[in-house]
Amino acid sequence: MDMLSSAAALGAPWKFALVCPEQSRRALYADRQFLAAQRGAQRNLLHGSDSGADFGSAEQRVLRIHQRFKVPEAMLYQYHCCTRAYGLTMRFPYLDRHFTTCIWALPRHLRGKGAIRRLAALYMPAEAAQSPKIAQTIPLGHWFKGPLEAFLRDQLSEGRIRNSGFFDPGEVTKVINDHVSGRYNHTWKLWSLVTILAWQSLASRGDW
Repeated sequence: MDMLSSAAALGAPWKFALVCPEQSRRALYADRQFLAAQRGAQRNLLHGSDSGADFGSAEQRVLRIHQRFKVPEAMLYQYHCCTRAYGLTMRFPYLDRHFTTCIWALPRHLRGKGAIRRLAALYMPAEAAQSPKIAQTIPLGHWFKGPLEAFLRDQLSEGRIRNSGFFDPGEVTKVINDHVSGRYNHTWKLWSLVTILAWQSLASRGDW
């Protein structure tokens, strides 16, 4: 089983593989050869990132790679920007070397949030320890249908999409219209497209 299939089967948060399924990527790409190139680049990245390491099962490999890429390049970066904007310094106890070594040595069923909730219940009221998870996300999908719709259409205009050379302008416009009309929720697919074009613009100017 390759790593992308393992990630999907395990429900791991690989947004590049799960936010935009392959069928959607096939429709969005201007050149269908991009799909094969992207698939190969993903596999090279995932397999190369843990070469020479023995992580055991496919699940262990996916979790390790998630810790290596998603945590430092997304979560920690976002936390750092938010806290430093207000002159604060945030510590990350879950990244303590001794703590992570201990956690990775535990059986899988003892490493989930259930174990953390049971520990929390020893020190706080049970209703607080067992309370439902509160999603920590911004209402981007709502904004794309309201105050940010003009921004979205400008960033993903047919001219910009065509100049990028990556995507099909007509298909991208269809995705935008489907989202704005409420027919489908394409929030993260659209955000991925905006991000890719922004990266391309920075790279072309040498600002990357």
